[in-house]
Amino acid sequence: MRLYKRVKELLLPTQLIDKNLNIKLGFIMWSLLIFSYALFVVNWGFVTGLNGQGGNDPGILSSFFKDGDKPSSFEVQATNWAITLGRGFGSILIGWMIVKFTHKNSVVIALSLCLFAIPAPYMPSYALFVIFRTIFAIGGSTLMILFQPLVTAYFKQKTKGMLSSFSTWGYPIGAIIVLVPFAFNIESAKVVRSHWQLILLISSSLYLIPLILYLILGQRFDLYRSYVISLKEKHLKELVAKGLNYQRPTIKMFLRKKSTYKWAIFYGSWLIAVTLPFVTIRDQLPNLVLQIYNHKDVSIKEIRALALPIIALWLILFNGAIILAPYTVGLWNRLNARRKPFIITILLIGILLWIISILCFIFLVGPNLDKNAINKNIIPWSVSIPFLVLGFFAGLLLWGIQGVFLNNPHEIPENTSEKIAMQFGFIWGFGYFFFTMLLIIISLLEDFTNHNLAPWLWFSLTIIFTIIAPITWYFMSETKPDAPLIPKRKNQ
Repeated sequence: MRLYKRVKELLLPTQLIDKNLNIKLGFIMWSLLIFSYALFVVNWGFVTGLNGQGGNDPGILSSFFKDGDKPSSFEVQATNWAITLGRGFGSILIGWMIVKFTHKNSVVIALSLCLFAIPAPYMPSYALFVIFRTIFAIGGSTLMILFQPLVTAYFKQKTKGMLSSFSTWGYPIGAIIVLVPFAFNIESAKVVRSHWQLILLISSSLYLIPLILYLILGQRFDLYRSYVISLKEKHLKELVAKGLNYQRPTIKMFLRKKSTYKWAIFYGSWLIAVTLPFVTIRDQLPNLVLQIYNHKDVSIKEIRALALPIIALWLILFNGAIILAPYTVGLWNRLNARRKPFIITILLIGILLWIISILCFIFLVGPNLDKNAINKNIIPWSVSIPFLVLGFFAGLLLWGIQGVFLNNPHEIPENTSEKIAMQFGFIWGFGYFFFTMLLIIISLLEDFTNHNLAPWLWFSLTIIFTIIAPITWYFMSETKPDAPLIPKRKNQ
């Protein structure tokens, strides 16, 4: 018992530190988490490219499914939905961990769980590979949530809005890095897939860098008197002035709130809009083209090979557009204007552009994916321009709005860093459960429905589930109800 108390005192000290928080160190900690999350996306995304088709095609699936056995779509997608399921559990768990074990220790635990990805490629069975990857996902997914308490503790309101926009860069940048090795040449992609174990080993081992640095540089900001007094006491005074009571956040508290489930549905729907294309679009768009045009003497493999560079470039533009988000859509965080109408409008326009972009591929690019184009191994780029341009602007709006709606909890007066951490845990957790459900449905549809119907169901379900996001946000509370609909100019 004494040993337990001693260990607890070392890991969870309670004596306050009479120093100010180091803002520069706070920024370094935030940067380490951004790097770690981008690394998680790279490691996750590599699996999509490294899977292969099974059988004689080099990659993960051919290593586990021997003798030319072709795995089902459900098994092919297992490495994706197992990770998103793990992200759901991990996201809910981390909010509780921050309250129970402090922020720094939660970061260390999360990064340690990411190390399970190191032995995963060398597991003797596909089931063990998926299990180890799921544990890795539980750790990696929590990193996005761990940004929020840091932002709350170290930075002022205007800086919070800016960092909320920049915090969204992790996934798209990681996705772009992953796309490059597989984007433009089928043969080079096969060479990359043949070394899948080494690639996953190296990308997983890189987690040792942020783990060691965070152990050395990470601050227990909850022990700094300046944080406890200037933030917590000031916050309590604001609550009292507004007739609000402070409550220590608990899981039961969030399970009883309607807003928890609104956020879960909204975030899951938004995830479908921005991440499902990365997972499915490279297979489904060529399938749609083949169903519509029925090009003679052309196989689906030939269409995919010819369309791959254009689809890959679309994905790079769609995800890369987020780099401009803090200077465009994200600027709304700095303005004194209502949030709800802006978020709904941007989502609706972004979804519309996404739909039109896909239709441009089907009706402009699709007719050119014929035998003649395959023999020449070229598609006229002029027919691809609308598809690519609309994809870029769809990505700018759909990715860019994340920085605005993620700033929403920071603008609610009664929210503390602990409460925000747990709230984001539920947002991410339930959101990823919702996303995983659709991913499983789509993979099962390919196995149990008419093959000709599957791509149309993919397109229809994606639109339906995506439209849920702006509809759900309509029922969210406005954080700036007294602000104008459109910000006024300073001279007005």
